[in-house]
Amino acid sequence: MEPVATEAAPATPPGPSPAPGPAPVRPFLRWALRVTITLHALAVLVQAVFAGRFMSGDFEFLDAHFINSQVVGALGVAQMVFGFLYWRPGGGPLRVAMACLAVFIAEPLQIAAGILRVIGVHVPLGVSVFAASVVLTIWAWGPTFGRRR
Repeated sequence: MEPVATEAAPATPPGPSPAPGPAPVRPFLRWALRVTITLHALAVLVQAVFAGRFMSGDFEFLDAHFINSQVVGALGVAQMVFGFLYWRPGGGPLRVAMACLAVFIAEPLQIAAGILRVIGVHVPLGVSVFAASVVLTIWAWGPTFGRRR
């Protein structure tokens, strides 16, 4: 008796192959936003250190706190620009651009409240900016960063 030849089942089902997922956001935009978000978060952390030193009696840190506020503001502008480029034309999620915009709007208010010594607004708004910066930084270094929506 002759053995019956059997055909092995194909590894993939017949028909068209599945479409690949969307291409990730361009590397330049991913890295520009990631680096800007990280530098911004570090500058915001330094702001809190300078404020703490000032409030503990090292009054010369008030000048450093003011100068660093300009660095934080400039990085906030860059973060907002890269956040929107990451969204359009990059194809990243809109929520990232909106988070960057919210920080961008909050920071001039934060700086103005500090200059005018409205501490009841300045401190809570500073904590909010710090929290938003931490959340953005965690996202920027997380596994979903760089994916299109």
